[in-house]
Amino acid sequence: MPGPQSYLLVVMLATAAWAAAATALSAVAAPSSQAGKRLIQLSADEAPTWMDEATVLSTLVKHNVQFMDVTAHPEEDRKPRVPSLRVFPAGPTHQAEAAKYLAAADIAEAEANLVTLSSFFTRYYRSDTGVQSAEWLFGRVQEYARGSASNITVTQFAHSDYEQQSVIARFEGRDPSQPLVILGAHQDSINSNNPTTGRSPGADDDGSGSVTILEAFRVLAAGGFNPIYPVEFQWVLCVCLFVRLLNVRVVCS
Repeated sequence: MPGPQSYLLVVMLATAAWAAAATALSAVAAPSSQAGKRLIQLSADEAPTWMDEATVLSTLVKHNVQFMDVTAHPEEDRKPRVPSLRVFPAGPTHQAEAAKYLAAADIAEAEANLVTLSSFFTRYYRSDTGVQSAEWLFGRVQEYARGSASNITVTQFAHSDYEQQSVIARFEGRDPSQPLVILGAHQDSINSNNPTTGRSPGADDDGSGSVTILEAFRVLAAGGFNPIYPVEFQWVLCVCLFVRLLNVRVVCS
């Protein structure tokens, strides 16, 4: 079974060698006539339906039904598009560069961050502790970026419908005309049986993913990572997002 360093190596190699067109998160207000409801789509072939959040939680989330929340995306963004093809390396590349960062990875640091992140009662995106956990994460990313290369910016992305904010850390890249590379994880958690008040430490959904890319970011920031392509680390909410350029949908369950 591969060890934790193997997973970090994948992240490092992906950062160094893989590229995909992507986009920044965006928020578009839902029609006022459906205030308080979410526009939910169960598959790409079905028309979306307006549901109140209680129905989403009781009929979809509780029963692990996959869905896409397309409320904040205009109709043209919901139409499937054929992405432009890119040629990816047949095997790992840039291994020498990745190795120096991998050597600096600290599994104990990642574990300590996971203990803190999963200590919040829940990271449900409408909860007070969800907001608090996002603020802690934002501060942690800022701490790792502080004193590092000037090509790093750390920002919070405010969502129109939720108090909890996403966190974005960006390496500007030496050639801003190149496609944006995104490494992401969802920072929130949910108790499917009791979403609003139930305990939800979320260590494996998706605390482990959040702290893995956090450790990768720490190592890269400390090591003076200066990529050709712009690179973003995103800790987002598990609400359905679109990648505008490719119109790739992230399915939530």
